[in-house]
Amino acid sequence: MPIETPKDKARKALKDVMLSLDNARKSGLVEDFKELPDTFIAFQVVAKHLPLLLQTLRCMRDRVKGGMTQEYAAVHQLTEACRARAGNLQNIFTEMKSVENPNAKMTKYRAVVSQDGTRVEDIMRGLLAEVTKSAVAPLVSDDLIKQLQDAKTEVDALEPSIKENQGGVVMTQLGNGIQPLHTGVGSQNNCSGGVQNNGSNATNHFGPESNRQ
Repeated sequence: MPIETPKDKARKALKDVMLSLDNARKSGLVEDFKELPDTFIAFQVVAKHLPLLLQTLRCMRDRVKGGMTQEYAAVHQLTEACRARAGNLQNIFTEMKSVENPNAKMTKYRAVVSQDGTRVEDIMRGLLAEVTKSAVAPLVSDDLIKQLQDAKTEVDALEPSIKENQGGVVMTQLGNGIQPLHTGVGSQNNCSGGVQNNGSNATNHFGPESNRQ
């Protein structure tokens, strides 16, 4: 079996990252988000800059293919740092594309973020930080470097697509049994007796005397 050279590793890693970003671009085009409410502004900005990331990585790939042996290690290190982020971005945009209703899109987005804990703008910030750090001449042109810096400035200024501690779940128990624990933001109601613990101060509410054993 042939030994994988540093050049092979760099090219393979670049291919993987570019594939994930291109899949995200196809599933999350700017046109898909521009008609949505302002709550989706982060998606619009991130989608807008995906082609720039792809263009930059293509330039790096072409330079590597051209025989810039001294850059193999740097390119491979860059792509390894971006591989997981690119995959997460692809996953978010694909999940968002699967539903049409804006409220359903946001619900889907919250579900995805709750699993990996990373918002779409934070993923793009990480990608741009890594790419901007490695995008130097002669790997890429001065014009691309300037575009990357401008994109980074715009993405860094984005408001959070999901606010910290944003919740609002309401749980209501109508029958007998154990009341589920609710630690998020929102109301918790017990309608037919039993013990209810509310809030971070553990206030206890008991039902009528006739409902208590």
